[in-house]
Amino acid sequence: MRFLGLDVDTVAQVILVPPHKIAKLRRKLQFALTACTIKVKHLQSLAGSLNFYARAKPGGRPFICRIYDAQKGIHPLHHHVNVTSDMKKDIKMWLELLERTKVATPFLDIVEAPCEDIGFFSDVSEVGWGVYMAGHWAQGRWNHQLSEEFHLSMVWKELYALTIGVLLWAPYFAGHRVLLHTDNIPIKCMVNDQTTPVHTCMGMIRMLVLAQLEHNFVFKAEYIESKNNTVADNLSHFQMDSFWRMCPHAHNLPSLPPACLWPQSSTIWMRYST
Repeated sequence: MRFLGLDVDTVAQVILVPPHKIAKLRRKLQFALTACTIKVKHLQSLAGSLNFYARAKPGGRPFICRIYDAQKGIHPLHHHVNVTSDMKKDIKMWLELLERTKVATPFLDIVEAPCEDIGFFSDVSEVGWGVYMAGHWAQGRWNHQLSEEFHLSMVWKELYALTIGVLLWAPYFAGHRVLLHTDNIPIKCMVNDQTTPVHTCMGMIRMLVLAQLEHNFVFKAEYIESKNNTVADNLSHFQMDSFWRMCPHAHNLPSLPPACLWPQSSTIWMRYST
């Protein structure tokens, strides 16, 4: 069945973007990526194609905003606008998405996955970071020399820990609406908006969005008071005796953080903090 230009298979419960539309979108993205300036009419066409694709992959909509913003106040269609570095980063993300994701998008759960099924919690401390999800856990200690060199804020570190957890366990989230628990209100707003004026955090926001689009889930951050975030807090402080008392059935060994974010190095932190 075709609905609003998308192919909907109610038996297999998937949504498909027609292949010719994906090929057309890829050509428009590649053209914009290589250009220093682009005509308003071409930018409008690209925005329209991305908006259509986002009907099947709704999590990507925040990364059309900068393309729409570039058109503000410029009315003649033949006028050129600059393709900024931030626009190019968004375009690269869309191209990577087209390469990595499946053509068919399964239907999502109507409601969020219950906390006891996919209970995701993250926290950071001066010692390190910790993330926990339904018996899976991971942690790491900060390299304080690098932290001082890059002047990394606690907000950046909170987002860093949350991103590590999402990338680690994204395959478990497939087909669900997932709650990500954090005791940091700015992180809650940043993750739910899927964008931020804090330039140093945008690289990780793009990684979160790409993960949810690739594995077909939707996340929402939810604030939790620090006193109720004790599992992740124990992990971030390396208080393992307390952790095992609270989670005796957790996995014996930690999950290995993704290589794109860990171990800490100047190369990795330069990529996601500038």
